Amino acid sequence: MNDIHTKPTNSSTVAYIRTATAEQTGGRIGLERQRRICEQHAYALGQRLGTIYADVGVSGLAEKRPALDQLLLDLACGDIEYVLTADPARLARNQELERRIRDRIGSHGATLAMPEDDRQVTNRKEEI
Repeated sequence: MNDIHTKPTNSSTVAYIRTATAEQTGGRIGLERQRRICEQHAYALGQRLGTIYADVGVSGLAEKRPALDQLLLDLACGDIEYVLTADPARLARNQELERRIRDRIGSHGATLAMPEDDRQVTNRKEEI
């Protein structure tokens, strides 16, 4: 898997996956496992997973990450409804950075969703 993202198949639901080292691509937090978790969660939401943004060998403490930066740019287009990630640690390794990323995702009207996280974030405006 490349370190930016795979080709989109459905732009409304995307995933962000990350490992801190290339050696972590397999196992408990491996990229393939994270991808499967996100695919299953998309299915549970009634969605089909499209683009997968993958940072390999990038710390969760890093503010600048190629795939995450591209995801945040792509959100500005307004075509992304859900951003899925396997768990909060894939998004960030400190709460302040996680909050800032969540806020940026929500500011574009997208929902950040994790299968085992009750803190889904959305800034969508509900129609009355």
